[in-house]
Amino acid sequence: MTELEDAGFSVETAPADLRYAMPRKWRLTIYEAGGEKATKDFMRTPRSDPKNHFPVSPTRMIGR
Repeated sequence: MTELEDAGFSVETAPADLRYAMPRKWRLTIYEAGGEKATKDFMRTPRSDPKNHFPVSPTRMIGR
């Protein structure tokens, strides 16, 4: 779920509670939930992740 959360497709709405054997609860950001509109976080500018960042040189962009 971490990859989906990082990409903005899901958000955790309630943490796990091991005392009562309750799992985490998640919400997909594309749908309305709890009377609130869909946030569609995945459509916003992606968060910077240094391990997945591949810089493109400006000279390579000119030929496109």
